[in-house]
Amino acid sequence: MKVTFHTSCLTLLGGMENWVVALSEKAMHAWELRPQGETTTRFLFRVPSKAGKQYHFFKVEPHRAGHMLNVRA
Repeated sequence: MKVTFHTSCLTLLGGMENWVVALSEKAMHAWELRPQGETTTRFLFRVPSKAGKQYHFFKVEPHRAGHMLNVRA
């Protein structure tokens, strides 16, 4: 399954190297572990420290196309 990123992810993680692979893996793992019948799920991901913030919740939901996951910050 492919993963797409909302621009909010690009803004939050723009300077972090290799975040695309790590965030994709976490998103797919969170999607696989979501409770049965749920159409969205969230997961916690480490982000570059800005004003003391070290982690951020990301939301995973199916993309309109149906064969992709959409990740939002």
